[in-house]
Amino acid sequence: MSGVKCTNNGTESRSIVNTDIRRTGRRLKWTLLLVPAVMAVLLSGCSRNYAQAYEDNMNQPAFRLVTREVDYAGRAEPFARDLCLCVLTEGEEEPAAVKDVGAAGLFDLQGLRTLQAQNLTERLYPASTTKIMTAYLALKYGDMSKTLTVKKSTLDLPWDAQQLGLNVGDHMTMEQALHYLLVFSANDCANLIAEDIGGSQEGFAKLMTEEAKALGCVDTRFVNAHGLHSKKHYTTAYDLYLIFHAALQYDEFSEIINMPSYSTAFRDKDNNIRNIRVEATDVYVKGDIKAPKGIKVIGGKTGWTDEAGSNLIICSVTDSGREYISVIMKAKDYDKLYDRMSDLLKRAVADSEAQAEE
Repeated sequence: MSGVKCTNNGTESRSIVNTDIRRTGRRLKWTLLLVPAVMAVLLSGCSRNYAQAYEDNMNQPAFRLVTREVDYAGRAEPFARDLCLCVLTEGEEEPAAVKDVGAAGLFDLQGLRTLQAQNLTERLYPASTTKIMTAYLALKYGDMSKTLTVKKSTLDLPWDAQQLGLNVGDHMTMEQALHYLLVFSANDCANLIAEDIGGSQEGFAKLMTEEAKALGCVDTRFVNAHGLHSKKHYTTAYDLYLIFHAALQYDEFSEIINMPSYSTAFRDKDNNIRNIRVEATDVYVKGDIKAPKGIKVIGGKTGWTDEAGSNLIICSVTDSGREYISVIMKAKDYDKLYDRMSDLLKRAVADSEAQAEE
């Protein structure tokens, strides 16, 4: 029996394979054409009863690259729309360094210009400038007419810390405590406010850090309401500017930091009247040191510990009505702090005059 002899050398089998490939290709082609059409029908059928979930903003002025017009109506404003940046404003001449300090900043509030940006993002200890955040939260969340009562925990402070001299059972309003906090930098009043708003000093410190982050303070952490030293308690000169700027939006804050002294009556645990008069810690406001000619200090907040050095942040206004915020952190001592701050204020006066001429 003779074997089957292959005479086409594989041509027939190749033809069958090629035919299958062509048929498969045609089926795939029709499938690819039909799937989008089917999906379009299905999707349009499912969504015909629903409004579009968003609007295309590409035709709005703020989104066009061919115009500089910006219309914020109906939309969230940019976070830093009314803030100076943490770097020297483009086009500004690089200023001389402020000597013998850890950080220094000068901000033009009208022009939103940063005129001094020395170590603005370096983490430093804030000392009692911490109380700006405490005051901000008191104004934001506190009831100024509410009566606060001193507890034993309120007075848990080092013996040498700046205190008003409160006793357990003393009671005063939130407004009175806020005045003593800012004018005299009373640490016991800081704890009094913290325990009312935060439920505890620890709870308030957590709220402080959260609220600081909401203001854009990315290098700030608070562990207490007063600023007494802790390695875990820090901020930066720029973050301090952000917090101070936020607090200035409250008229009462601006009024209190402008007070050279404060006196009020409150009551002890037996309801007897106590009256304590205090003087401001900021010597510009007290009048012990005069600001340079052409500018007036509205007020601010001081802070000092051995680890933090001498700190000061203030708001001032020139004779032409231009406002500035200036900050110095970690000055070597009290005298250098105010000497260097006065140098910044002189620069503010010169800048204000230059802006008026333009």
